[in-house]
Formats: sequence, C-alpha cells, structure tokens
Amino acid sequence: MFSKKPPSDPANAASGLPRIDAILDEFRPRLRLDGADLAIVELAVSGLLRLRMTGRGSSCPMALFLLKSCLERTLRDRLPEVKQVEIER
Repeated sequence: MFSKKPPSDPANAASGLPRIDAILDEFRPRLRLDGADLAIVELAVSGLLRLRMTGRGSSCPMALFLLKSCLERTLRDRLPEVKQVEIER
C-alpha cells in the first residue's frame, strides 16, 4: 500500500519506520477526506525524513505548509531521530 524506500542507515529502519508510519496513520484519516495520502520515501542518517504526498491535496501549497508544520512538530516531539521533515509532491 505505501512504498518505503530503505533509509540511508538500515539499522535506523528497524526502529524508526514502523513508529513513523504509526504517527502518519494519525494524520491519514483527515488527509484521505481531501483525497490525499502520505508515503515514507526515506529516513536519512542525518534525521531528515522525506515523505511523498499523493492525491488531490498535494497540489495546494498552503495545505503542504500546514501539514509539514504539524507533522514535523509531532514527529520531532515523539521521535528524537527525526530532525527535519520534507514533503514532496
């Protein structure tokens, strides 16, 4: 369902990606109401989490900005290995 590219550090994948996906699941119901979704692209050793937004909501710059702000704050609060979030369309 959601493709996950292996992160730069394979050891990081074992602990980080399932927890990240669980947090994304909290945001997905609202995203899906707008026809959008998120997929994990990569969790780099530097702590950069790259996500891909798909669907109709991915074309609205303000929606991406608000989502990134809320999502980044939540992820950084709960997962110290996540330092920054990038969302691509």
